[in-house]
Amino acid sequence: MYATHDEFATAVQANIETSLALANTVFTSVECLTALHLNTARTLFEDGLAGSKALSGAKTIHDVAALQIAMAQPVSEKVIRYSGSTCEIAFQSSGEVSSLVTSQFADMSTNVISGIEKTLNKIPFNWEATSATFTAVHASTKPVQGNRRKISTKAADLADTDVIVATKAAPASRARKAA
Repeated sequence: MYATHDEFATAVQANIETSLALANTVFTSVECLTALHLNTARTLFEDGLAGSKALSGAKTIHDVAALQIAMAQPVSEKVIRYSGSTCEIAFQSSGEVSSLVTSQFADMSTNVISGIEKTLNKIPFNWEATSATFTAVHASTKPVQGNRRKISTKAADLADTDVIVATKAAPASRARKAA
């Protein structure tokens, strides 16, 4: 029988810590999204009340049309800022979750490899060649994992940059159309 109780307890503790960190990340994201929703709803409600008051004071149909046009542009800019903020929260959360999962996977992979090597070394037969082959295969997969991590980080950074650029460009585009 192999004494692995300490290793098992350490692995379970690491999984619990990662799960708690993941739950904390999710709750923080939900909290940020909820605050964004409430602030947006409050702002839109206040703008709606102000618009209603302004429309009730309009004397002609031209005044009504001018007020509606004037109210539409700030609303569209707020929608764009809201979408950008939502994407920013999502990208931030995605990055944190990806980091946690990547770290946990790397730790788990190291632990599994270590356990297999220990088990192979305890077998009474001559398994050095098998152990060496297994270690070589594992070593050859490490660069692939590193490249995958770099590619996913670059893709997330590019998407984040695209959202920021689109958020900043939209009000300028609307201003040019209005002019």
